Amino acid sequence: MKYENFNEFFLNLDIDNNEINSKWKEISKKKRKKNLITLFIILGIDAFIIYKIINLLAVLKIFAIFAIAIIFIVDIFIFIISLLIYGEKDVLQFNKEYKDKVINKLLENFVDDLDYVPLKGLPRSTYDEAKYGGHYNRYHSDDYFEGKINGQKIVMADLLVQEETTTVDKDGNEQKEVETIFHGLFGKINLNKSVNSNLIITKGRGFGYFNIKKLEMDSSEFEKEFNVYADNNIIGMQLLTADIQEDILELYNKYKISFHISIMQDTMYVLFDTGSMFEVFSTQNSPNEVLEKYFDIMKFIYKLVDKIIDTINSTPI
Repeated sequence: MKYENFNEFFLNLDIDNNEINSKWKEISKKKRKKNLITLFIILGIDAFIIYKIINLLAVLKIFAIFAIAIIFIVDIFIFIISLLIYGEKDVLQFNKEYKDKVINKLLENFVDDLDYVPLKGLPRSTYDEAKYGGHYNRYHSDDYFEGKINGQKIVMADLLVQEETTTVDKDGNEQKEVETIFHGLFGKINLNKSVNSNLIITKGRGFGYFNIKKLEMDSSEFEKEFNVYADNNIIGMQLLTADIQEDILELYNKYKISFHISIMQDTMYVLFDTGSMFEVFSTQNSPNEVLEKYFDIMKFIYKLVDKIIDTINSTPI
């Protein structure tokens, strides 16, 4: 890790920050303008159709009902046309440039031998290894990168994992529901040495594991926010040191990110429920605010790996 402080990292970025922020504001303004134009067009068409409906009511009610239905169809049609006209070309291009110029350097600050491929995804099989969240049937991944943190191999990517179900009511009508199982940053770290145990730190429960018990923690503040499960209490307490607990609480309290960490023998998995990662337009915040959040998450991962490895090497586990 070359820069531990975000401000120091940011000041040493070889980019024109004013240009990035100006472009971000320009595109954001265009997006708002597009939405307003679409809204005014829809309202204008609606007003016109409603006016016609009033006249139709005096002639034939069935035509009036038909006209009301047309309102909704026209609204949807106009909205789709507006998306096709304006599109998201500017946003996609800006995100691409931002990843090339900024995100790549952010990752290089923490990951050695970095290979960052924004359009590449992580295989489903790697996600399945973490045994998180149960069944799913929709999976999307991008922003793949791999490399090493303190000599430990790491692969990470942005994931959207969902379960789509279809129900049929008594009239035979189908209704689809989509539940998001996980949406955020997923990582797998191969440890050079096994901890000879399984440990889970989560905001939820210990998914997919048997014969693993909840661990009572010394910190009531930590225990209030997170559940810890281990199949070996002594090793679990050795790995989850007080400073690691403080780092986890600090990240959670700052961004309110729910996350899940599991260590299984010689492999560690981390899941951060961040929503889309490394997309500068994924939030309403400015590029600088978004970048600081990404910096803090990667710094946390770096320090977590570093401390776990140090504990493994210095403790007879």
